[in-house]
Parts: sequence; structure tokens; C-alpha cells
Amino acid sequence: MANQTRETVDPIVARLRSMAQAAPELRTAARVYETVLPLLRDVKYAVPPLGISKDEARAKLQAGQPLLSDAALPIDDGPPRRLIIELAEQLENLAPKRGLWSRGEPEDQPAVTRAVAARQIRVELESNKLNVGQLLAMATGGDRSSIRAAAEERQLNADLLWTLLQFAMRPFFHAWREQLTPLLGDLEWNQARCYVCGGDAIIGELRGNEQAAHVRCVLCGADWSVLRLRCVHCGNEDHNTLSYLYPEGRREKWRVQVCDRCKGYLRIQASFEPTRPEFLLVEDLAMLHLDAIAQAQGYTRTTA
Repeated sequence: MANQTRETVDPIVARLRSMAQAAPELRTAARVYETVLPLLRDVKYAVPPLGISKDEARAKLQAGQPLLSDAALPIDDGPPRRLIIELAEQLENLAPKRGLWSRGEPEDQPAVTRAVAARQIRVELESNKLNVGQLLAMATGGDRSSIRAAAEERQLNADLLWTLLQFAMRPFFHAWREQLTPLLGDLEWNQARCYVCGGDAIIGELRGNEQAAHVRCVLCGADWSVLRLRCVHCGNEDHNTLSYLYPEGRREKWRVQVCDRCKGYLRIQASFEPTRPEFLLVEDLAMLHLDAIAQAQGYTRTTA
């Protein structure tokens, strides 16, 4: 009997396909992620040390400041510029060829619209009409309004440009997280924003048989432990105003912790091991139905 070789499927792609099969409404986003996420995982930037000492880190954390706040971040805009161009090309290729520059079929229109927007951004970058260094600085600081203004000035899709910039910054943030994680030491960090980059806490994990509570940063991949019966947004520990919402039929896997004091919520999944950083965006997508459950009850993902 002839030997048969089985195609090796990338673990990220396999997870996305399984998820899309279980939740057909996620198929379009999962297809985009199939193209983008393995590429992001494999990109490595040469990132010099930030030079933050243990004493400086301790002082920042004790003051409630993320380690990257007010830090001089060495960003070479060459590699992220090339990455954005490559990502844009990949998004262009996802559109059906028959419909890319024509009307196409109705079900093709989202992919066609995205491909056209990606092409416009790619052309602007290749012709050096966008100041990538300035845009990356805006993205690092979370300045979405300025990026939107820059996009509108060039008649570009602002949401897609923001997303591509965020993707292009991920290798920087992951490298900085690897550098800075040891500086947390034995300090406690019970905030909703990441202690490394200041990103919003939007994924929680209950790990192992003891159900230890952790929060994950989707932007840089950081992981920190928190008190289980405490709102990460406002610090509320009153069990009378803290509760859980559950998706029908998946109570053992997912839940949403909600706080009636600040009306914030945190999506939580049960897991035996920490989710690997490169899979966090996948799990974020898988938890979209939890957003709908919480927001239908008047809760918000982040609070002021």
C-alpha cells in the first residue's frame, strides 16, 4: 500500500477553521486571520534593549504606570512599512479575481471592498506618500483620531489603516514584552490595562483545577494574575455587585464577569495552560459572542 502524506496544517489555521465550522458567522474574519496571523507570528524585528532598570520599572509599576509609558521607543519604520505592504497584498489576494475590479457577486463585495482599500494603502506606501514613522508613533500611543484624520486626508480607509498599523506594531510589542516581563517580579498588578504596553484587558483566563485568574493583553501578549472576585476595571470586590453571564450550552468553557458598579465586563475562558501569545487574536475572535451577551445587558468592554 503506497504511503500517503498528510498535509501539515498550521496550528493557527487549524484552530481558525475549526472555529469557523462551529460558528459560520465568523468564516469571513477567520479567512482573513488565516492569511494574516501566521505571517505576523513569523515576523521578527531587530529590537534594541529599552534600557529600563529594575528600579525604574518598580517605581513605574508602583505608581500604576505601564512600563512603556513615557519610554523612548526605538522604532525603525522600515520593517513595519514592508510588513504593511505585504499584509495589504495578502488582503488584495483574498478577493475573488473575477470581482476584484468589477462589480462581482453580492457575496464577494466585502472582500472586494477590502481588497480595493488595501490596494490604495499599499500604493500610497510604495509611492512614499504616507509618513510611516509618524503613523507608527500615533499607533503606539493609541491615537486613533489622528490616524483617521491622516487617512481621510489621503482618501484611505481609516479603519483598515489603523488595523494594519496595529498589526505592524505587534512584533515590536511582543519583543518589548519579552524584554520587560521579568521586571514585574513579585509586584501585584490588578489593573485592567496591561502593565507592559497599557493595552486594554479584554481576555481573562481561569487556569487549572484551582481556577487561578489571569488577564491577557491581546496587543503584546502579556500575562498577569489578578484577584478572581474583583472587577479589573474599578476594583470592586463586593460580591453583591459582581456576577457572571454565561453563553447557552458552553458554561464550562466561557463566561463574562460583569460589574454593576462600573458596568464594565471581562470575557473569561477556562484553560489548563496560558494561551500562547500568537493565538490571543484567535481567541479574541472566538469570544465575540460574549461581547454580544454582555452588551445586550448594558455592560461595556472598557470603562473610563
